[in-house]
Amino acid sequence: MVAKRSGIILVVDDHKNWRELLATILETDGHQVRVAGNFQEAQALLKAHDFEIAIFDMRLMDSVYDVQGMLLLKEAKRLHPSIKAIILTGYPDTTQRAKALDFYGAVHYLEKAPDGQPSFDIDVFSQLMFDLLGESA
Repeated sequence: MVAKRSGIILVVDDHKNWRELLATILETDGHQVRVAGNFQEAQALLKAHDFEIAIFDMRLMDSVYDVQGMLLLKEAKRLHPSIKAIILTGYPDTTQRAKALDFYGAVHYLEKAPDGQPSFDIDVFSQLMFDLLGESA
């Protein structure tokens, strides 16, 4: 069996429970994780570190029009063109999905479940992180 490579991952979400959940999953898998709870914290981390993967919550404020996560994605790709970025949202929208993937360069668009639990399988999520890191190797 080939050993799975760990990586340096940024998690950005305004909800503490999501930051902690994702960080726990990723750290359990052996990754180094940094977390940010808002746009400014995330910007500072992106400028200070070279992340391999970044997971951005699309809405970092309680506004139907908020797309700060998409703006962070754009900034991350400008600063680190090879970063693998993922948009995470509790407000799935096909137009925003297309923008994230086709225009902003996200590699995945994942949906949160309304009850605060991931709507994606944790094992599949973990494997996705390792697969993305394998593409960087």
